[in-house]
Amino acid sequence: MTPPRATRLVFGDCVLDLASQQLWRAGQPVQLPPRIYAVLVHLLDSAGRLVEQEALLQAVWGHLNVSDSALKVAINAVRAALGDSTKAPRYIETLPRRGYRFICEVQTAQALPAANEPPATAPRKGNLPAVLPGLVGREHDLPRLQAALALQRLVTLHGPGGVGKTRLALAAAGTAPPADGVWLVRLEALADAAPLLATVARTLGLGAGAEGDAAALARAMGKLRLRLVIDNAEHLHEAVAELVSAVLDGAPGVQMLVTSQVPLHVMDEQLLPLSPLPVPDDESSAEPTGALRLLLERVQQQAPDLLVDGAARADALAICRALDGLPLALELAAARVPLLGWAGVRARLDEQLDERLQLLTRGRRDAPERHRTLRAALDWACGLLSPAELATLQALSVFAGPFTVDAAIAVAAAAGTANQAADDLLDILDRLRERSLLVRAHDGSVPRWRLYDSVRSHAAQGLRACGGELAALQRLLQHLTQHFEAADIDFGRMPLHNWLRDLQPEVDTLRAALNRAWKDPALHAAGAALFAASTVFRVRGGWRREALTDYTTIQSWPTDERATWSPATQAAMDLAVAQLVAPGQMLPPEQGLQAVRRAQVYLEHTGDMDRLHGALQAEAAILVRMQGPLDWRQGLVDRMAQIERPDWTPLQRRNRLWQQVMLLRDRGELAEFEARARDYVAMGRTHGDANAAWVGAQGLAQVLVSQQRLDEATTLLADTVAEQRACGELRSNVQVLAQLAALRIMADVQPDTVALLREAADLLRAEGRLWWLADALPWLPAGQGRWEDAVKVQAWADGLVRERGEPRGRLFGTLRQRFQQRLQEQPEAARWLTLLDAQQTMTEFEVRTAAFGH
Repeated sequence: MTPPRATRLVFGDCVLDLASQQLWRAGQPVQLPPRIYAVLVHLLDSAGRLVEQEALLQAVWGHLNVSDSALKVAINAVRAALGDSTKAPRYIETLPRRGYRFICEVQTAQALPAANEPPATAPRKGNLPAVLPGLVGREHDLPRLQAALALQRLVTLHGPGGVGKTRLALAAAGTAPPADGVWLVRLEALADAAPLLATVARTLGLGAGAEGDAAALARAMGKLRLRLVIDNAEHLHEAVAELVSAVLDGAPGVQMLVTSQVPLHVMDEQLLPLSPLPVPDDESSAEPTGALRLLLERVQQQAPDLLVDGAARADALAICRALDGLPLALELAAARVPLLGWAGVRARLDEQLDERLQLLTRGRRDAPERHRTLRAALDWACGLLSPAELATLQALSVFAGPFTVDAAIAVAAAAGTANQAADDLLDILDRLRERSLLVRAHDGSVPRWRLYDSVRSHAAQGLRACGGELAALQRLLQHLTQHFEAADIDFGRMPLHNWLRDLQPEVDTLRAALNRAWKDPALHAAGAALFAASTVFRVRGGWRREALTDYTTIQSWPTDERATWSPATQAAMDLAVAQLVAPGQMLPPEQGLQAVRRAQVYLEHTGDMDRLHGALQAEAAILVRMQGPLDWRQGLVDRMAQIERPDWTPLQRRNRLWQQVMLLRDRGELAEFEARARDYVAMGRTHGDANAAWVGAQGLAQVLVSQQRLDEATTLLADTVAEQRACGELRSNVQVLAQLAALRIMADVQPDTVALLREAADLLRAEGRLWWLADALPWLPAGQGRWEDAVKVQAWADGLVRERGEPRGRLFGTLRQRFQQRLQEQPEAARWLTLLDAQQTMTEFEVRTAAFGH
């Protein structure tokens, strides 16, 4: 039942006047959209009682098709209006999967004397806006700023443009106001510093004598007790710094809160950096938080009936990530959702980095000019930079991922920055950091930095416009090539996990740099050098399919273009081909064998013994795949031993040691092989090289299978896979998981076994190596009685063996043999055997459909 119009409801520090449909909070009016007001009234009408979700949807939305997500957005809007918290609610309690309860005591009072008069508030001094802008997602930042204001006389709230500095400052400024009030001075309309002092003096009502200089203004404020909020100070920061220094010295009763994109760098300044809103890791939480909450609320304000289902919520979260949680960008994106839909906005942000500047252009009409489009906000920020700072920022846009300071200097030094010295560039980078244009990517032993994607898009357009893109890309390619070449030297000296971890942050920039190089013939040579230098990392790290695609691109170039490569580049490319063969298994073994032998001739000639050692190991590994002559392989191992120096660690010798172990296996000395393989596993664990232990366990399991010790092999592989999962390293050696899945699927087709097989198949397919699991896939349909599908998949697997010209290994030879035995035991064995002998040409989709049944 709705209370009479002449009634007002009082709860906490809020008053709701039902006659005027006006909410007052702490004496200040709060605007409520109609449906948000209706939700609040319905909850108040049932104060103390559970209001079920369906009842609330029916009461407020009637028979409209509205999802639970729309209700959650509305409840969050009510909470924001009341200043409530989901973690420690004062007003609205959520009962998961049931509904909501208004838990604060509600009292009825007489109607207000006038609909537009606030309830019982004393006159306040100052000029803060009567209606403050909403504050979403700053539950932790607001008390942090309030605490700083309680202790410090000068607080500078700084962060990138559009991050919400003004809103937060206004929300905090009125807390515990001094005797002479809180006064706001906006500087956005001041083109220069000339009218600054007069603007402050006139805002405070001081005489003309206060406008002479900063000291005179400070003297005029000397006996006042007030809080001065100086908003948008970045373009006048030097003049503002002079002013606040004078006020700190001459007006002890004045406190100042400054918002700026850059610190003032004055004595006693308390800096309070403000970052974009946090983006949730996923959309599964019941209550949206941070950036997701802001985006959902802003869209709901413009399109209250827009459906927010699971797919829309996932798109909203992707939009938040693409825009780095920047509030201005989120609000501009929200303005496009009613027209384009959630998926449409997401697609335009995903398709091309430049698209966002054309997309995010519908800001509020009452917003400052610089906040009406994302481009305007970025133009404002970049317009405050010196030519050298702007050139450096634009050069850094070629990094698609995080980068070190050294990498930034290497690229910026050759990108039109007037031959800046390294020390000068350090200062420039530090100033970009202070302006929040350069942000910390993650902590680690070596700090890494990045540009927000929107900043990078704007800077990249500027780089192209000034003609500096090609030089910056050339320098980037050169830097990355040198970086990966240096890393290759360390490859044999440290555990693989550590080696990959140190290079992992380069993935996005590496990928983008190569893609860009393939599009411009002027960058082909540098791109080929980077491809060769990074192939070990990409193969070992699980990006072999990408590496193969890039190699195919290079091979498509005219022969005369590749003929211009230097001998060093050609040798590096040959070594890359060897990596794509072993351990990559992406090219025919014979191709890798020819390439690695050419590279060895060059390395012998140049005396590069460390890389020659690796090339010999690569040839030996290729010959293992080809079941090459044992005497030749032994000669390669002996040559590797000759190269090794006395100071080499076991880690540096590991590749040669493993090749020696494999020779024992292939000579049939299986007892000695098992003992040495277990020693190799122990060596890997002793020296922190988990991957070496996994390689040893994988090889040992294959022999155990050939000896029919299937339970031992399964246990060994299961333990190894568990270690890989714990380290997040399944992708670096998918074969271990695939072998475990193959052994398990021979034993049963229980759901957990099927899930394991599917996981291995998906990971291998992503690398373009589904063929590696070919002989295991028929076992699933066979175990489910789908023998026609099983036989078709096995015939496909047999065709792959013929096509690749490689014999089956021990495990898959066992799988094939046992499948034949089971097939012959079936009632329709003759029919299945005939079908098995037929050629089967199937796509990967058809293979997976036959294997998994859908």
